[in-house]
Amino acid sequence: MELRPAGEADLAAIAALHTRSWLSAYSGLLPGAFLKEVPERHRRQWRELPGDGFVVVAEVGDSVVAFGSVRPGQGDGDDLLLDNLHVAPTLRGTGVGQKVLEAVLRRAAQVAPGAVLYLWVLERNEGARRFYRRNGGSESVARQEEFAPGVVVEERRVEWRLPVG
Repeated sequence: MELRPAGEADLAAIAALHTRSWLSAYSGLLPGAFLKEVPERHRRQWRELPGDGFVVVAEVGDSVVAFGSVRPGQGDGDDLLLDNLHVAPTLRGTGVGQKVLEAVLRRAAQVAPGAVLYLWVLERNEGARRFYRRNGGSESVARQEEFAPGVVVEERRVEWRLPVG
């Protein structure tokens, strides 16, 4: 497995993996009507790489099997948002996600030493919450968020304090 920065040539594979991961992980957690719209949402989202952040991909052979996407946080300060961390459903539990998260944490510490890397995870997504806790994430505040029009979810913030130097 190779970990590397994503390039423009990876966009279609990232969008497809993003969709497969969501359909697997969020079935039963999000409304089916909303999930039917996910493939088109992800195709639109991944037309280009985020200009204000970075994306790390894990590749096996010529296939993108996982990715992590980071951008500036919402609000003041230097905090960074781990906007996406997805692993091919068939590879969950194999350590691929941990390796991508470690690569993201290293890169984030280079970009914003001493800041906080955070994400929002669905409260009911127990598997993801366990994964983040096992990998050093600290859960903090909860919130209700309108995920999409008419789709309100309970989320929990998970944080990592990035090292300085």
